Amino acid sequence: VSIHLRAGARSSRLLPTLWNTTWSFQVGSPRLAYLWPAFGAANIYTTSITSDVDPVQLTFSKAGVLDFNSSLTGNLIAYTNISSEGETEIRLLDSLTLEDRVVFACDDGALCQSPTISPDGNWLAFERHEQIQGSGGKAITDDKAVWLISLEGNKLIGSVYDESHEVLTPHWSYDGNLTVFDNSLKSFVVLNPTAPSNALAFIPNSLGQMGTWSSAGDEFVYAEIIFPEELLGDVVVDEIPEGDTLFYSHLYQNNLVSGEVKDISPGPSILVEDSSPKFSPDGTRLAFARKYLDENRWTMGREIWLINPSTGQVDRITDDDMSNFSSIDWSSDGRQLAFMQSNLASTADDPIVWVWDIEQAKVLKLIEGGYLPQWIR
Repeated sequence: VSIHLRAGARSSRLLPTLWNTTWSFQVGSPRLAYLWPAFGAANIYTTSITSDVDPVQLTFSKAGVLDFNSSLTGNLIAYTNISSEGETEIRLLDSLTLEDRVVFACDDGALCQSPTISPDGNWLAFERHEQIQGSGGKAITDDKAVWLISLEGNKLIGSVYDESHEVLTPHWSYDGNLTVFDNSLKSFVVLNPTAPSNALAFIPNSLGQMGTWSSAGDEFVYAEIIFPEELLGDVVVDEIPEGDTLFYSHLYQNNLVSGEVKDISPGPSILVEDSSPKFSPDGTRLAFARKYLDENRWTMGREIWLINPSTGQVDRITDDDMSNFSSIDWSSDGRQLAFMQSNLASTADDPIVWVWDIEQAKVLKLIEGGYLPQWIR
C-alpha cells in the first residue's frame, strides 16, 4: 500500500503539511491457525499459505489446548487451556504482540470450553458445565450454561438468559448480538450482551448445531432434522430399505426482518444430510457439508459444497467418498476456504487441513495432523 500526501494537507488539528510526503507498507497475508498434533497434547500453531516458512507455535501448554476461536478482527484468539492439574481456564492471546493472559479460571468441579469473542472485542462468551460423577466413577457434564465476560476490566457477568435452562453453543452475529442454543426450549436465542437475560428473538430448532449469520446480521442459516412425515407426503423413495428409520437434515434460511423461513436444501425426493453452514464474508455464498443418502450417490462422510442462496446453484468442492470434511472457515477476503479432512476408513490416520483457493479452483494440502483450522491476521 502506497500513500501520497500533498503539501498543504491539514491534520485533525488543522496544522498543514509543508511538503509532499510519501510512504508505503506491505499488508501481511492471512495466516491459518490450527491445533496440532491430533494425537497428544495439542497447541495452537499458525502458518502462511503464501510462503514456505515453518509453522509458528503460539501456545506452549504441557497438558494441551482443548479448543479456540479467533476474533473477527483476526488478531485475538480465545482458547481453552488445560492445566497440569486437569482444570480448564479460558485465556486470551494476541497473535501480533503474543500477549497471553487468563480471562477466567474455571472453578473446581466444572468444565469451561468453547470461548468466542464478540466482533468489537469487548465481550467473551463460553460454555460452563458442571461435572458430576457418572457410572464407574467417571466424570460427566451436567447443568450446561453459557457465561459472559466483559473484557473491559475482565468483569464476569455470569450465566446468560435463563439459569434454569440448558444453554449451549455461543456464537456472535456480525452486528454484535450473541446467539445461544436453549436445549430446554429447543430454540436458538438471540441476545444483546448488554442485557443478556432478555431475548431479542427465538428461532425454533431441534438439532442444536451451530448456525451462521450473514454479514448484514439479518439472515441466519442453520441445519434442522427432518422426518419423512413432515415433508415427503406422497413422494416414494425407493432407495431406503424397508423398515429403516428415515430422517435427514436440511439447511433453513431465516430472515429475521421479514420473518420468511425457507428450505435451501434439495426437495424431498433427493435425500441429503446438510450441516455445518458458513456464510462467506460478503454473504453471497454459503459453504456447508453434505452427505447423500440415496444408493447411487451415498457417501460414508460429508463433502464440502458451495451454494448461492439467491440462485440455489450448488457446486461440490471435495471428492472423497471415504472421508469426512468439517471445520469450515472462510478467509476474511472470501477468496479461500479452509477445512479439515478425516479418513473414515482408517481412524488411526491423522486428520489433514486443506485450503481451497476459489479464484484458482485449486486445493492445497496444508498440514497433516492439524485440526480445527481458523483464519487469523
